[in-house]
Amino acid sequence: MAAVPGADAFPGVPPEHKESIEEITLHQQIRTLEIDSALLQMQNQLRSQRLLLEEWAEFAKTEEEKTAYQAAQEQYDAMVKQLDRLENRNKPE
Repeated sequence: MAAVPGADAFPGVPPEHKESIEEITLHQQIRTLEIDSALLQMQNQLRSQRLLLEEWAEFAKTEEEKTAYQAAQEQYDAMVKQLDRLENRNKPE
């Protein structure tokens, strides 16, 4: 994580506002860490779900089990797409 800029990092900003800018910068950095942490948790959840789906696919025999498996697979695919959108939200195209 980058250090919070000091007062001299904001030339031209009145001294009474520099502390507020530093605080906002710190809050932005904290929020970025929270988002990154949530993305890591989602990645781990998806890895676990993928492993369970692989096992489930081998044992789905009845039509009901196959239908339930297909629904779970579709939900998993939707979550993967959502994670991909979140991970790429700030990347230049």
